[in-house]
Amino acid sequence: MKPKDSSLYQKFLERILFFEFKPGELLNEKSLAEEFKVSRTPVREALNRLQWEGLVRIIPRSGSIVTDIEFQKILHVFQIRLEHAAIIGRLATENVSDKHLKQMARIEKECLDLFENHTPKELMKIDFHFCDVLYAATGNPILGDISRQLYNLTIRLWYTRLKNKNTWKDEVQLMADEIKSTIDALKSGDAEKAASVRQHWLRENIERMKRQF
Repeated sequence: MKPKDSSLYQKFLERILFFEFKPGELLNEKSLAEEFKVSRTPVREALNRLQWEGLVRIIPRSGSIVTDIEFQKILHVFQIRLEHAAIIGRLATENVSDKHLKQMARIEKECLDLFENHTPKELMKIDFHFCDVLYAATGNPILGDISRQLYNLTIRLWYTRLKNKNTWKDEVQLMADEIKSTIDALKSGDAEKAASVRQHWLRENIERMKRQF
């Protein structure tokens, strides 16, 4: 069975975020079509979407290039994400369900289970899952789509930091703490508290990245 276009997009996206497609790498439509056993049309459509999202740059008659990690651009994206974080916190407080809270609690446990196991890809997938549940809790799918796009533009920088074994336990604990404090804020029913908590953790991430890069 041929992969659906959205499935193909997701596969390309993960390869970019996990550095299987490296920054600056040229992606060949023909080679990708052969690998995934599809025509070049769905490959081109997936790459066009990634270009629109800022992760690929298409050069006419040459191919598609994975965009570089530009620190200043990422800081600009974080400025927007900070405002989104507050909105997400407020809306999630108003619309969160017991199901969402239980899902977040399970994700927190999965996170702590990685404490002694240095697997950056798995920790990133846990963060993806947490964000998906949090966005779903807002009850606003448009906000979720925009937030995911912004998130994808910044996450590669974090992945480079996760490869450092010396700071691994700190990264796992910080994520677990973020999930726990978010759950507590949502349970409180205080929308402004939840907004503040979400912005706090994003600022923490920004400051750690600034110190590293």
